[in-house]
Amino acid sequence: MALDINSFFKNTKNHQDGLSEKSISGVTNEPESEKATIGFMFQKAEQQTNKSIEVLKNMGIKEARIREALSRHVNTKEPLPEIMRDFGFLSPEKVARALAHIYDMDYTAPEVINHIDIQAMQKYEVPFYKGVVPIAEIDGSLVIGVSSPEKITDAKNEWYNFKPKVVIASENTIQTIFRQVYSKSEQGWDQACDAFSMAMKRRANDVDADPNLLRNVFTTLIRHACYIGASDIHMYRTTSMGVINLRLDGVGTLFRSIPVDLTERLLQKISTDCNISMEQLILKPQEAVYNLDAADTLQYPDIANRYNFRIELAETPRGKAATIRILDRQASATDIEKLHFNRYTLSSLLRYVNTSEGLVIVTGPTGSGKTTSLYALLNEIDPVERSVQTIENPVEYTHGLWRQHEISKRAENESSASLDILKGLLRNDPDVMLIGEIRDSKTAEVMLNSANTGHLCFTTLHSNSASGALTRLQNMGMDMPSLSSVLLGVLSQRLVRVLCNDCKKPDERKETASAIEPIKDMVDEMKPHIPCGCPNCLYTGYRGRRIIYELLDVNAEIRAMIERKDPISMIKAKGIQTGHDIRSCGMKLVAEGITSMDEIRRVTKEG
Repeated sequence: MALDINSFFKNTKNHQDGLSEKSISGVTNEPESEKATIGFMFQKAEQQTNKSIEVLKNMGIKEARIREALSRHVNTKEPLPEIMRDFGFLSPEKVARALAHIYDMDYTAPEVINHIDIQAMQKYEVPFYKGVVPIAEIDGSLVIGVSSPEKITDAKNEWYNFKPKVVIASENTIQTIFRQVYSKSEQGWDQACDAFSMAMKRRANDVDADPNLLRNVFTTLIRHACYIGASDIHMYRTTSMGVINLRLDGVGTLFRSIPVDLTERLLQKISTDCNISMEQLILKPQEAVYNLDAADTLQYPDIANRYNFRIELAETPRGKAATIRILDRQASATDIEKLHFNRYTLSSLLRYVNTSEGLVIVTGPTGSGKTTSLYALLNEIDPVERSVQTIENPVEYTHGLWRQHEISKRAENESSASLDILKGLLRNDPDVMLIGEIRDSKTAEVMLNSANTGHLCFTTLHSNSASGALTRLQNMGMDMPSLSSVLLGVLSQRLVRVLCNDCKKPDERKETASAIEPIKDMVDEMKPHIPCGCPNCLYTGYRGRRIIYELLDVNAEIRAMIERKDPISMIKAKGIQTGHDIRSCGMKLVAEGITSMDEIRRVTKEG
C-alpha cells in the first residue's frame, strides 16, 4: 500500500497481547479451592476497576463523573468505559481508546477504514458479523480488529494460522470495515436481480405471484447503500433504461442501469408501501417515511434497527422518480480533535462552549457536516453540570444525558412546530440549546432572545460564507444591534473528498502550481496530487472526506461593525484574514496532497 498503515495502530504501552486469554477471564492459575477462586476473581476485578479509574482520570474525566459511573457499576457490573459512553461522558472512540489503555493493547483509529487494501483483505472470509475483522497484513502478521477485549480469544482462535495481532477499535469502526470489505452486499443485490430476471423470462406472472422476488431486490439495494455509506439513493429512468444513482461522499455515482420494467415495479412498490396515490403525485411531489416490513426486519435487523429512510417521490414525463434519504440513527458524534481544525480555530471554538451565554452559528450547504461539527463542540460540555437540550429534524446523533426533541414527521409546518418546541423548551430550564436550523424570522427572534437571557445557543444556517450568514439574518429581519451583542462566532464549512492513497499520483499541472503558490509559506512541503481510480476507491480516486472551513470570530471590533451595519465585505475583510478563508484552507490540503485542485474548484469559488 502507498501509506504505512502502521500509523493507524497506536500502541498504548508497547505491549501488544496485553492480558492472556486466561487472564481476560480472570483466571491465570487453578486455585486449590472454590473460595480461593472467588477471592482471586474479586481481586482481579478490583484491580481492573482501579486501573479503569486511573485511565479515565488521565483522559480528563472529572472525578465526580467517575464516582457517578462507579455507583452504577457496583449494581450493574458494566465496564466503566461503557457506562461513560452511555452517559455521554465519553464518545465511542474514546471508549475504545480507554479499553486499549486498560488492557494494554493497541488502539485503531477510524481513519484506517479509508486505507484498507480491500482487494488483499477480501481473501479472508468473514461471512457473519461477530465484532472481529481482519484489517491489514503487517510484517507477516494479520492485524485483527476487535470491538471489546472479550473477543480477543475469538480473534486468536479464528485466525491462529496467520500470526494474529489483535487491536482494539470502536464498534462503529469494526462494523464499517465488515460492511465495506466483507459483507458482499453488492453481490447480494446482483443475485436478487438475477432471480427476478429469471422469473421474468419464464413468465411475468411468476413475479406477481411471488412478491418476495421484488421485495428482495429492493431490500438488498437498501442494504448495499447502507453498508457502503451512501447518503441517498436516486431511482429514475431514461428513455430506454432505468437508473440507480448512489450519493457517496457528497457526489453522485452511477451504480447500475436496470430494465425499465424492474424500475417501474420498484417505484410502484415504494409508492404502494408509502400509501402515495397517483392523484397525489400529479398535484405535487410527495414526502414519506419508509419503514421496512416485518419480513425485512426479520431478515435484516441491523438495517431495520439502525436506519431511517425518507422518501421523495415525484411524477415526471418519463414516469415516477424517487429519492431515498438514508439516516443513520446510531451514528456517533466525532471528537473535536478529529475534525482537523487549526490551533486558532479550535481554541476559539472551545472558548465558545465554555461561555455561559451567547450564540454560535455553523453555516454551509446541505451535507457539509454542520451537525457533526456542532455535536463535536457540544460533546465538550459537561451534560450533568449544564443541561443540554436540542430541537432537531431529524435527531442525527443520540446522546446519553441530553434532552433531544425531534420535530414530528406529521407536522404540517416545520417552522411552526420548531417554534412551538423552542418556546416549550425554554420552560425546561436549559443551559445550552441546539436548534437544528434557523428557517424563519420568528425562530431567529426567539433564538436571539434566548441568547440574550442567559442561554448558550447553537444553530445552523444555509449560507455560502461566514460573513454571508450576517446578510441572511439581516434579510430575515433580525435586529443587528441585538445580534451583535450575543454573537460569539460564525463557522462556515464544506466537506471535500480525500484522495485515495493507493492510486493518487503527482499533479504536475502549471495551473495547480500557480493556484497554490500564495500559500507556500503555510505548508511544510508542496506535493499536490490528482485522483486516478482503483478497486479500493471504487475507481473514484477518493476515499473519505475532510472539512475545510473559515471562522468569523466576533471580537469587540467586529461586534461594533455589525452593530453599525457596516458592509459585509468590510466585516469579512476585517474578520477573516488573508489565507484563513475557506478556499485557502482547501488550497492547503491541495498543497499537502490530501485533496485535489479539481475537488476544491468543485466545492468553493474564487475570490
